[in-house]
Amino acid sequence: MKTRRLLPRLAACAAGLALGLSSLPALAQPPAPTASLVRNGGMEAGTATPNFWRIWHKNDAGFAPVLARDTAQKFSGDASLRVHHPTAGYSSVQSDLARTAPRIKARAAIRVAAEEIEALDIGIQCFDENRRQIRWLSLAGTTELELPWRVYEEEFQLPAGTVTWQFVVGFRGRGTVWVDEVSVTAVE
Repeated sequence: MKTRRLLPRLAACAAGLALGLSSLPALAQPPAPTASLVRNGGMEAGTATPNFWRIWHKNDAGFAPVLARDTAQKFSGDASLRVHHPTAGYSSVQSDLARTAPRIKARAAIRVAAEEIEALDIGIQCFDENRRQIRWLSLAGTTELELPWRVYEEEFQLPAGTVTWQFVVGFRGRGTVWVDEVSVTAVE
């Protein structure tokens, strides 16, 4: 007799508890990941070269660096960006970053591997409304870089007046550099 009266009450309590829990804020759900401001930072999109990345180099006689999407040497995913200098010189690969609020605080991360280079510079180049450089934010600079992959991470704040900005990886010498998992995310 008691069981017949207890079962409906238990069912009502369970229904009320389920309704109450469903109306609570989703505390157990992980926060949404912050999207990177770098387009194609994993170098997954593109055929011969990674989409949204370009190369700049000094027009020295005989110096012709090669930018390519490399599916053999990569940190993760399907590909990395590779720049090869068959002769000594300086070049940089660049990707314009998404427009954002001025003076944001951000965190940059990149994975880099290299063979036979003289020096490597990684940074954020900031431009004003007339596309004049107003600041170079150095994230890393080294003369000791060989395989395997190394991670560089740095927090920075965009200077006042920044309208456009780009992620830059430059290197000097003869050799090869691979770049993968490039990201810039806003920090709260």
